[in-house]
Amino acid sequence: TSSPPAVEDINSLSSQICLSLGCGDVYKLRTYDAEFNSTCLTGCLYRDSELSNCSQTVGSHCKMLSEVICGKIG
Repeated sequence: TSSPPAVEDINSLSSQICLSLGCGDVYKLRTYDAEFNSTCLTGCLYRDSELSNCSQTVGSHCKMLSEVICGKIG
């Protein structure tokens, strides 16, 4: 079972995903709230298509990341 990232980690993880794919910056995200008092992942790094270095915390500030759209702006 996988845990969702904490809200404050969503932007960082999305940027790391776009960077690793060579697709520019994050253009748009689709997220939704995880269940109340879910176990969230915090401080994760995205490398080789996997999350690593994650810590876990229980809280109501988790978001499920369902889509990241990357693009070169400008």
